[in-house]
Amino acid sequence: HSTADIQAMVKLFHRADQQISVHAVGDPAVDIFLDAVEASQADHHRSDARHRIEHAIRPQAGSLTRIRRTGIVVSTHPQFIYSWGDKWMMKDKEKSIPLKSYLRTGIPVALGADPPAFPLYQPQIALWQASRRTTKSGIRLDPSESVSIQEALKMQTMGSAYAGFQEKIIGSLEKGKLADMVVWDRDFYTVSNDDIKNAKALMTFVNGKIVHEKKSAGEGV
Repeated sequence: HSTADIQAMVKLFHRADQQISVHAVGDPAVDIFLDAVEASQADHHRSDARHRIEHAIRPQAGSLTRIRRTGIVVSTHPQFIYSWGDKWMMKDKEKSIPLKSYLRTGIPVALGADPPAFPLYQPQIALWQASRRTTKSGIRLDPSESVSIQEALKMQTMGSAYAGFQEKIIGSLEKGKLADMVVWDRDFYTVSNDDIKNAKALMTFVNGKIVHEKKSAGEGV
């Protein structure tokens, strides 16, 4: 699409009170979308549009303030670092997926997956790489952009709920919310970071109902 096409499409859907989600990987793509959102807000102001950038792998540092000012949610995937980090050729790739900078700037962040395009969809892989930031060959990207497991879990749960206007019904264990939750086989707060990726789901609940339960040794399949 041309820049003019993107501007026109964003303005059309913004005026129709739709939430817009755009896949933007590099810095020019992020800035093109920011330009379109800013122009659309000038044309028709909305206080809580929550438009989203998917991936936002390497935005310019100066773009972060614009992302926060426009209320955009960054929906990103730190597991990309592990699988694709060795192949990235962008300038300053050490700063890729700058989760800590997003938090410091006050940008809402959601952690998720990207299937079927990306095979590492497991949530524990995203949690692991949110802190580890290490490529498959063992190269550590800028550790100052790592976040704690507590911060990563909040991005993955409440951050993802917020990204979909669902923070009042899912995302945390609170009275009145749907009981969507996972029981893991280890405590993410106490195990080593590298052990997080090995976690297995013992039980999974959707709206309070068990939809997955790991059988114990000796039980039938």
